[in-house]
Amino acid sequence: MVDPKRFDSFFFANHQAHHKAMQQLIQSARSGWQGCDWPTRFGPKKLDLQGIRSRQARLAQKATRGEEAACWAAAVVWLTEVEADAAQAADFASQALAESEKDCWVNASDLLQQAESLEAEYGQLNGYHQVREAFQRWFASHSSLA
Repeated sequence: MVDPKRFDSFFFANHQAHHKAMQQLIQSARSGWQGCDWPTRFGPKKLDLQGIRSRQARLAQKATRGEEAACWAAAVVWLTEVEADAAQAADFASQALAESEKDCWVNASDLLQQAESLEAEYGQLNGYHQVREAFQRWFASHSSLA
């Protein structure tokens, strides 16, 4: 017969390890996507916006004139959207982790799906996809212990 106290301490330690691993994966996904973190050929000037944030593009817009300034203005708009989507995906993932702590697995899964969907719009990323896959494994292990 399994000692319930030993099982509870094993389950708690295992749960804590999974939670910490999920936090680290979410932080990795968040760090990996904060803006345009991939090569681009944006607009008629074929701007490479990799690593450039909207505030930097705004400075470039102000420092240039004509067609180049217009291209940078469009880049500001697009980069602002990318940065907002990255922040929203990070928020969804953090909410998912909180929901999983309350054993609200369906809510957590839905939130991670939303984070992954935002990320998928850009086609260059897979951090939140990896988080969702790890979450599914965590859920499966949690379900098998319950």
